[in-house]
Amino acid sequence: GQTTCAYDPSKRLFVRTGDNASPFTFWDLNNAGATNADKLVTVNASISAFQSWLATRSISIRNCGLEFDPGAESFKIWCGDGVIWDLKSPVGNNGVSGWSITRRDPATSSIPPGETTGTGVLGKWRYAADYDVFVGLEGIQNGNVWIYRPLGWLVPNPNGNALPTVAL
Repeated sequence: GQTTCAYDPSKRLFVRTGDNASPFTFWDLNNAGATNADKLVTVNASISAFQSWLATRSISIRNCGLEFDPGAESFKIWCGDGVIWDLKSPVGNNGVSGWSITRRDPATSSIPPGETTGTGVLGKWRYAADYDVFVGLEGIQNGNVWIYRPLGWLVPNPNGNALPTVAL
């Protein structure tokens, strides 16, 4: 079925969305091989709260965007409704339990665009590493672009750019 995926290169986890009953599946690429089946993330209190949030808004997780945030070492989820979710894998292992998801607010007062037609925001959510921001596209028709800066965001120095200096 339709899904979105993201990869954590430091823990070597490939995560994908499932359905609202089993929202997250992952592969631990540290154990490559024919017996390395995908694993379902265990539903705990935080993931159950996320499932309830999806249900009360009639949102299918299959229409949400998912990207890895290397700075925060977590997966950002955007379902096109003005809220960003932060999915974290377990500390110290790549197991099925111990995952958590937290609602995050943007650093600015701007509200991310909403997309309620077709496939939602699937494929319209990307991480821009040089600027440490996420870029969201609000529909193809109007072309609005939204930048998500996590709370605590600082202006980065893109690779290859020297910081300016002044000599008097």
